[in-house]
Amino acid sequence: MGDEDSDGWFDGWDKCPGTPFGVKTDTAGCPIDSDLDRVPDYLDDEPNSTEALRAVPLNVCPFLH
Repeated sequence: MGDEDSDGWFDGWDKCPGTPFGVKTDTAGCPIDSDLDRVPDYLDDEPNSTEALRAVPLNVCPFLH
């Protein structure tokens, strides 16, 4: 098994393949979302506030679009 996106999670177990290099990931291989607003911290202008919600479908990794 490889780790194509080099996030530390083998491709077969990685729920978010294509995570940009250097982005911190959770136990599923997906980018961390501290405030649980469905916007990964590295894309979130306010990673600790749920006040600035963006419309991102729950089943989509936004950084892949």
